[in-house]
Amino acid sequence: MDDEEKKTTPEKTPTLGDRIMVTQEAWLALLLNGWKTMEVRSSPAPPGPIWLGYAGRLYGSATISECRKLAPEDFESTRDQHRHVGRINQDDTLYGLLLTDVVPLAQPRDFYRPPTSKSWEVFRNGPEEKAPRKKNHKTPGTLDNALRDRTEGGEGAEDKAVEPSPGEAMPRRKRQRRVPALPLP
Repeated sequence: MDDEEKKTTPEKTPTLGDRIMVTQEAWLALLLNGWKTMEVRSSPAPPGPIWLGYAGRLYGSATISECRKLAPEDFESTRDQHRHVGRINQDDTLYGLLLTDVVPLAQPRDFYRPPTSKSWEVFRNGPEEKAPRKKNHKTPGTLDNALRDRTEGGEGAEDKAVEPSPGEAMPRRKRQRRVPALPLP
């Protein structure tokens, strides 16, 4: 693509519900520069278009052209594609996502990312925007559900402190879910 063609070709923009592969900064730089052509993940991903993100910002787009299960010998033979220097355990199940058509954005674009550590997101501009549902996806918890789960046992539902008898292990306390405080508008 020459400079004249770049000027006339509009840059792609994300739409609500687009998939975002969230990576670490170093891996993102390798992907955008073309030095890394395979992303290694612990779960498979369907082929198709994706966005490349890091820390709540989109930096480029790509296409997953193939997803393949990596045996330890495959992991070793594709090292020049995924750039991982470590070894994998025999018990690890890893998938190699072959990325093609990697295009960096001229300017990074913000996307809403809930305060979680997920390796995949869907494009949204803010928390109030609902992404379209896809079949076979788990329903994420809502604040209302979290609050209901937290108070489901009612008052006095916490375990009472019990002194163990000599030689007996201390009983475990039931862990309560913590719901982060959200800023009010």
